[in-house]
Amino acid sequence: MVNEFTAEDGFPGSRVASIAERKTPKGREIWMALENGRLFQVREDAPDGEKKFIAQSLPHGALDAQLHTLFVDSENNLWLGTTSGLVLWREDTPRLFTQDDGLPDNIINQVIADGYGRLWVSSRRGIFHVSIKQLLAAADAPGSPVNATLFGRDDNLEGISGMVGIQPMAWKHRDGNLWFVTYRGVVGFDAVRPPETPKPLPVYIDGIHIDGARVPVPGKGSIHIGPGVGQLELHFAALDFSNPGRVRVRRMLEGFDIDWNDATGELHCAYPNLQPGRYVFRVEAINGDGGASRAETSLVIIVAAAWWQTVWFRAILAFACVALVSWIALKVSNRLLKQRLRRLEHEHALERERTRIARDLHDELGGRVTKIGYIADSLLREDEPTPVKELAQNLVTQSHYLVEDLHGVVWTVNPQNDSWQQLAAYIVRYAQRHLAGTPILCTADGAHTIPDLPITPEARHNILSIAKEVLNNILKHSQAARATITMSVENERFRLVIADDGRGFDPNAPENNEGNGLYNMRTRMAEIGGRVDITSNPGNGSTITIDSPLKCRPPQYGGGANPQPKNPDATQSRHC
Repeated sequence: MVNEFTAEDGFPGSRVASIAERKTPKGREIWMALENGRLFQVREDAPDGEKKFIAQSLPHGALDAQLHTLFVDSENNLWLGTTSGLVLWREDTPRLFTQDDGLPDNIINQVIADGYGRLWVSSRRGIFHVSIKQLLAAADAPGSPVNATLFGRDDNLEGISGMVGIQPMAWKHRDGNLWFVTYRGVVGFDAVRPPETPKPLPVYIDGIHIDGARVPVPGKGSIHIGPGVGQLELHFAALDFSNPGRVRVRRMLEGFDIDWNDATGELHCAYPNLQPGRYVFRVEAINGDGGASRAETSLVIIVAAAWWQTVWFRAILAFACVALVSWIALKVSNRLLKQRLRRLEHEHALERERTRIARDLHDELGGRVTKIGYIADSLLREDEPTPVKELAQNLVTQSHYLVEDLHGVVWTVNPQNDSWQQLAAYIVRYAQRHLAGTPILCTADGAHTIPDLPITPEARHNILSIAKEVLNNILKHSQAARATITMSVENERFRLVIADDGRGFDPNAPENNEGNGLYNMRTRMAEIGGRVDITSNPGNGSTITIDSPLKCRPPQYGGGANPQPKNPDATQSRHC
């Protein structure tokens, strides 16, 4: 029965280059290689209406390759000969083998197998055989060695290239012999006899050169080399009189090379500038049948270290470096410590001077002002003319004002008040005195929450000056009935809010910016890294918000050793 397949079945109509049959659990499958390089899998059991020819893609690296032949071995593995290498198709997973894997050539013309697990391949360079077991192992574990035996000049088969075209170009006779069609005629191989077990090949290291000078090869398998060697050159040889052309040699210097290196062409190698240490040079020969013939020769190479490369010198150098770094760090630390001590001494001197000034102002100037007020008060009690009494009364009033101002100056100068808590308590006391006897009811809240942290004299002076300015403006201009003072600390920032229910004003009006009041407030807060916000509308009162970072530094108290206790006037809420 003859079936004709057309494009409706998926057959492209091109000429067939090779065809092979592979058994499957369901029966069989037919593979077909076309001359145009396309590969198809034929499904004989495909239902009517479905395509029987399923196109398959070659693996990466052989996508544009031309197909020459197909072959199925006794283990049901499908092999494809292409112009890019040998392809193994197993369990629908293709694997490409090339010269990088150990094949003699990438252009594969014909593939056939003998009865001893060897794949015989006709290529452009000649005919070679390779172990199917090695190929399968390399497919499962990339990097596994693949050793192919190429027949060449020693076999009188140099330049034998297999033909492609009309199949078959390779044939296995019933007696087990293999036949290949080449451009020089038909070549036959006796593949009936089992392959001989290869014997280990002797490998010799027959020459050592150090910086170009030849040295004797040691008999005990080790050599000692002095320090300062520029280049070490090693010569070696592998003997196989039966077929020397198929011997492969590879070498590795443990401690220098990462992996084995094939010695292609020249049987010598050179290693420049070896560092002091112990190395092992290993060389092995492999004949055409692969791993069973390996025999390894090794040579221990010990490179001595110069005095500056020894462990004791490096230890002394490391110790000297550590000592030098430690000495530099100590000198720098001492210098920084001295600078800090000088700075602290300067700060202590300033605080002692501030303490002396505050004490002198309180004791001397304060006493004199008090005495002036006492004299004026005495004049009021004498029987003096009215103008004199009015002058005395004015003198008493001004002396009281001067005493209050003097107390403020003394408080500002005294370093014992360099804390945020002291500032909060003083603002409450100042508001109490300033608004006492006026129609304005003042309440304060939050002073007890302010921490007893140090404050810079600049921050204390600027915030207090702004608070005095705001309270004075409330008294002079606001016509308010109530004023509130609220203090808090959030996110390492001090917040002071002074509000009133007076007539308010427009902060953006030109007449309110002619003076220096609002400008000075903003300037003072900018100097200490803070800000002041003014919220006011005519008829709706005013709110002044002072916001400043807490500038923490070690508290200094005018030479005293202990910080001052919290001020008892910092109550939770009080009326001014």
